[in-house]
This record gives sequence, structure tokens and C-alpha cells, in this order.
Amino acid sequence: MTGLQTLLHTSGLMIGYARSRQQQRVIASGLEVQLAAGELVCLLGPNGAGKSTLLRTLSGLQQPLQGSVYLRGKPIHSLKSAELARLVSVVLTYRVEVGMLSVYGLVALGRHPYSGWMGRLSAADDWVIRESLAAVGMSDFATRFVNELSDGERQKVMIARALAQQPQVMILDEPTAFLDVPRRMEIMHLLGKLARESGCSILLSTHDLDLAMRTADRVWLLSAEGQLQSGAPEDLVLNGGFESVFRSEGVQFDEHSGMFKVNGAHSGYVTLQGEGVPAIWTRRALERAGFTVTSDALGNHPLVEVEPIGRETRWRFRFQGYIEDYQSVYDLVAAAQRHRAVSIPV
Repeated sequence: MTGLQTLLHTSGLMIGYARSRQQQRVIASGLEVQLAAGELVCLLGPNGAGKSTLLRTLSGLQQPLQGSVYLRGKPIHSLKSAELARLVSVVLTYRVEVGMLSVYGLVALGRHPYSGWMGRLSAADDWVIRESLAAVGMSDFATRFVNELSDGERQKVMIARALAQQPQVMILDEPTAFLDVPRRMEIMHLLGKLARESGCSILLSTHDLDLAMRTADRVWLLSAEGQLQSGAPEDLVLNGGFESVFRSEGVQFDEHSGMFKVNGAHSGYVTLQGEGVPAIWTRRALERAGFTVTSDALGNHPLVEVEPIGRETRWRFRFQGYIEDYQSVYDLVAAAQRHRAVSIPV
């Protein structure tokens, strides 16, 4: 992302809560981060690390304990509320109850920084509202009531409202928290598309590591100790960032798959032979069951052969003279567990 215009940056930022002038609860300090135009940044970290506090501080909703947040080179807390609302839009986690307000009416609230205290919408405002709805694929829902929408549709409308502010920075706190897997993917890809096409910088917090790694231009990793690492998802895998931030008892990050694994009882070693999608998912199932899967047929531990037969798949299990064919991954894993034997390859 070198060469992109920096829209927001921090200097010596300390975040937390001031209980009194003498008492402060510091969550993180010395934060030096930046957001560039047209990029999607995902903020990841364990529960309680301070992700929401950081987002509130960056959006101007909360004062920093120390240091500064700069928006287009100006300290964010020096900006008047109307000016700030034209530059930064925020979508929070909690579900907003809006009664019988229409979709168009909710998105129109995003024009408040421009419409004045009387709230009158001009033809230009109407154009922005309809363009915002179109950008999230909700044009056909303009006259629907918000309380009739699904969670995924409602979240799109909230993003459209944020877009209607025509911000340069959009900040979202867990925008996919209440959505099912397909809607999570849809929202994340939508936000990436909006960042690229609008030139807006979009920062969001999420617990969905896999989606963040697939869609983010950059990831911010905030540890429980208040240390923040920033980089492309791939950089943070290669330099051990994910492993260090999410390291905890019984859990480890697998740099090969980009997934977390729970360290349980070791079920033994299995040799897996086969290619293609069935073999990939068979490996995952065996590893989930606690087996270490190898490709070396050494003969001293079970052998699983994955063989496509037309549109079907056959799994053959061999171990110490025992040979059996199975028609599902479930039955195969059950057989491996019945015949488990811990034997170390030589």
C-alpha cells in the first residue's frame, strides 16, 4: 500500500480510561498507526485487549489518555462535531432499534452533517442517499421498514447510512457479529469493494481470523499486553505475529493452514495418500480428531487412501492387516479412532 494518501494517523497514542486525575487504566500505549485511502484494515485481538476502546478513540468518541489522533493532519479533537461527522462515520456493534423508520429514512440520517438543523434534504442529498443504497445492493428496499429486514440486510443499511455521510474514514465495531457465515462473507467483501471504489479508508474490528486474512489489505494485531503489530496478513503469519498475539494454553496457530488448532490428546500418526479436495478435507478431519497426518508410508502406522470413483469418493483404511472401505469421512475417522496406536515415524 506504499504511496497511498494517509488519512488518519496517531502519534504516541495511549488509550484507556481515566477514573480520576490521579488514576488511569491504561490499555495500550505508544501506538503509532495509520490508515490510508482505499484500504480495508481489520483489527484483531483477544477479548479484552481493547479493540473497541481503540476504535472509539480513533473515531473521536473517546479522549486518549496521552498522544494524539490526526485526521488529514489535524488533531481529531480540535475538529467541530459537524466537521468530524463529514470525515468519519461509525457503525457500532449493537443493534439499533428504529421503530417504523423506512430504509430510505435511516440512510437519510447520514446526511445530517450536511442538511442543517432543519434536516431538509436537497436533490443532491437524495442522490447521495440513493447512491449509498445502490452501493450496498439495497436500492429495492428503500421503502421497506427497517424492522422488517434480516440481520444481514439491516447491516447493509447501516453501512449505507455511514456511506451517506461521504466520509473519508469509516470505522466499524464487529460489523459481522450477529450474521451467519454467508452474510459475514458478503459484508466483508462488500466493505473491501467499497474501500477500493470510494477511496475511503475502512477500519473494522472482528474475531473472524479467516475472513480477515482473505479480505484485509492490512491487519492490526492488538495483544492482551497492549502491543500493536501492523502488516499484511501474510506478513503477520510469516513473522509469527498471529502466533504471539493469540498464544494461549491449549491453542496454537498453524502457519500452514492459517487456522488455530486446539492441542488435545495425541491420537497417533496416520499416513494419507490421495489428492484433490477429498484428500484436503480428509486431512482436516483427521487432524481435528487429534491425529498427526503424514505422507510417508512407513508401515508402522495406519494408512488412509482417498480414491475418487466417478462422483463418489472411497476411503480405504489399512492397519496391521486390517483393510476396510468407507463411504464417508465420518466413518473413516471413527475407524481410525478405534484402531489408534501412537507410533512415531522413523
